[in-house]
Amino acid sequence: MEYALHHGRWPWHLEKWYFDTLTPGGDVLIVLLAGIRLCGLWRGRVTAELYPAGRAPIKGDAAAARVEGGLDRLSFGPARIDGERFTFETPGLSGDLRVVPRFPPATARDPLFSVGATRLGWTMEVPDADTSGELRWPGGSLAVQGRGYRDRVWTDILPWRIPLLTVRWGRAAAAEHATSWMDAETTAERFRTRWADGVFVASHPPALREGRTLFSMRVADMEALSLGALGSVLRRMIDPHQTRWAARATLDGCEGWAVHEEVRWR
Repeated sequence: MEYALHHGRWPWHLEKWYFDTLTPGGDVLIVLLAGIRLCGLWRGRVTAELYPAGRAPIKGDAAAARVEGGLDRLSFGPARIDGERFTFETPGLSGDLRVVPRFPPATARDPLFSVGATRLGWTMEVPDADTSGELRWPGGSLAVQGRGYRDRVWTDILPWRIPLLTVRWGRAAAAEHATSWMDAETTAERFRTRWADGVFVASHPPALREGRTLFSMRVADMEALSLGALGSVLRRMIDPHQTRWAARATLDGCEGWAVHEEVRWR
């Protein structure tokens, strides 16, 4: 897989990798590798969050000053992808994981959205995987075995020109089955897509139940992103609000887990 950064149009370019793992007991691990290049200046960050079922979350974040990608490898500050191995190091939470994909990458459409010559792309690099390894934090550790997922978003659309109004996204895994979905409302259209067990299908997302809120806040207020003055700009211009949940899901009669979210732009 190719991890080289895209060459977005000046002055703005965003790259983001999202990774999660759902365990059989309902624990949720989420790791974000996100960076912005604004007028030639790079600002990147790695955030890691473990949401153990029934316990307080464990979180960590660290700056990613240097990013370099190539074939089957990505070095993103304190995080690294090297083939099937994924590692990250932050003061609050670190991990050394093996991520073995069950299916090839999938892209619903390319680009996902565009505004003039600028674009927003979304690829599920790992739609479903077997994840194993260890997580560590000050005073504790956890052996992890579960179902993993990773996608990549990039855009050079200026934040105040992004045409999105609402995005609802989620993914679930149960036994041998896996699915992911997106429902996006824009100023021009409503785009819906669902992937299931290796193919895109024309059906609704699975019914979810027994949900618990992982977090709900304005994106500009997320401390781990350390947006600084840029956060004030986002609040004034677009002010997106994100809520993420974990829930039970049933896929083809098999019981499993889901993580899903909603992002609203004002």
